[in-house]
Amino acid sequence: MLIPLMLITLGVSLASIRVRNLAAGVGFSALRIPFAAACAWGIGTLLELPPLALHVLVMQMAMPVAVYNYMFAQKAGREPEYVATLVFCSTLAAFLYLPALLAVLGAEMGQ
Repeated sequence: MLIPLMLITLGVSLASIRVRNLAAGVGFSALRIPFAAACAWGIGTLLELPPLALHVLVMQMAMPVAVYNYMFAQKAGREPEYVATLVFCSTLAAFLYLPALLAVLGAEMGQ
């Protein structure tokens, strides 16, 4: 029951998204994804991970912002509306960049 309740709470917060927060969320998502993937690639290369493990690490780091972050922000009283916008924007962006990232990583593996 926890995950559906978190998603309902997030949905209620999304109803109050402001355009200013939306622009910031899109900007954050655009910066976070390549930065996280590049950091994962660098760390995995330094650790000499096998190719499959390296690609899994890159994919995990490129995932959208989790709903748990919204719940933590709400509990701490730290701009939950802004965090809800980040979750929303990064999840929408994932529909575009995750297939592209999978294609790039799959091509590198020769598949």
